[in-house]
Amino acid sequence: MQVQATWRGGAVAAVWAALLGAVMFTALFGLNVLVLIGWTALCFLLVMPSVRSTRVHVDERRLTVRAGRIFFLKQHIPLRFITGCTVLRTPLGRLSRTGVFVLSFSGGVCIVFGLSLRDAAALARRFALEETS
Repeated sequence: MQVQATWRGGAVAAVWAALLGAVMFTALFGLNVLVLIGWTALCFLLVMPSVRSTRVHVDERRLTVRAGRIFFLKQHIPLRFITGCTVLRTPLGRLSRTGVFVLSFSGGVCIVFGLSLRDAAALARRFALEETS
């Protein structure tokens, strides 16, 4: 099973990054419209393609997460070490039918942004069935 982050999911992640940056810049430097417009454009130019490049592949023994354009990430997680998963649905994500897939395993947590709700639910079902069988 292989799933990939969607464009809508990348846009949602870019909006969240732009909003958090806008709050931070406004608190530190006051309201500056040019800085906020530049930050928003930077978020959409960098965050959106980076999230869009995320791919999750699950086979019989392991889960592989590949992400990134400039800084490439490849993470292999054996299925026997996965302890739980959560699909986080924000209000903006519900409007765009995307979510955040949070996977916990012994030794860490893997957060995958921008998956469609259908793909995230299918992954969650797959890991729930792995535990019962």
